[in-house]
Amino acid sequence: MQYRFCAVYVASCFVVAACGGGGGGSSSFTPASPPPPNTTVSDLQFAETFQAITTTLSIDATSFGGATINGQNAEIVQTGNAGPGRVSYNPSGDSFTFTAPSGIGDIDFSVDQGDIDASLTDELSTVYATETATTTTTTEILGADNGIQSLDYVTFGEWARANGPDRTIVFGHSVFGVQTLASDMPTTGTAQYQGLSYGALVDESRPLGNISLLRGDLTINANFETGAVETSMAFFAQPLDSLAASPWDIVTSSGAISSGTNAFSGAASAVGDSSLTGVLNGAFFGPAASEAGGTWSVSNGTVTASGAFAGAAQ
Repeated sequence: MQYRFCAVYVASCFVVAACGGGGGGSSSFTPASPPPPNTTVSDLQFAETFQAITTTLSIDATSFGGATINGQNAEIVQTGNAGPGRVSYNPSGDSFTFTAPSGIGDIDFSVDQGDIDASLTDELSTVYATETATTTTTTEILGADNGIQSLDYVTFGEWARANGPDRTIVFGHSVFGVQTLASDMPTTGTAQYQGLSYGALVDESRPLGNISLLRGDLTINANFETGAVETSMAFFAQPLDSLAASPWDIVTSSGAISSGTNAFSGAASAVGDSSLTGVLNGAFFGPAASEAGGTWSVSNGTVTASGAFAGAAQ
């Protein structure tokens, strides 16, 4: 399969990769009805704030003396499945606002139609580029027809936010959509989901080119009677200082559905490098758990990777 690796942006500071009435007589007030919730994310119609499964990977670039970090070393300062964030959609301007969980720096930014990078946007994904006096942000939102698996109820955004004065980069992944109601979750049978996974990788053992983007295939096997969820993601890695991608590793997880909910979680680890361990958090989306998505992260203290996944039942 072909994978989409968003192009690398060069900022002025360094490289980043690429949400009554008044008195006097009687009066009445009828509040406006709230907009109905969206029934899909492939065709958003109404303003809505989605709870997003979010993971972040923060990188410290303060040790670099050059104008960019392309091909340079980086230090991991924070990573992991950070918890629930938010992605808010506004049909006015077709905008998305991404908000990371508290404690993950100043991550609260918006993108709209005016920020679309037409040179990188196609049916696979929409790429946005924004810049302020201190920050540069590249955001890629997965398309419903992304070339690997058609998705109607779940999607994710991958973003890289570079702060010039602090010389830090935060890679983030936010998974959102129309989650399956707990009452609509299957309680018998099995399902296999196929899809794709994104991620970011930092390898501190490498003196050069140690920041990479990850892209890969996703397979999830869910047993709704026992609650067991097995996840496998086979990744290719593309360093930011290269246009060539090569096989990296396979990240797997043996998890379980939380009773009475649409959520699942479990420990995660890499097959090739068993020292890479972490966690995977996910949820089911759409009618009768027709789709699934979530985030993952693994680390051994030197190599750290995190990202998102989404897939549909076959």
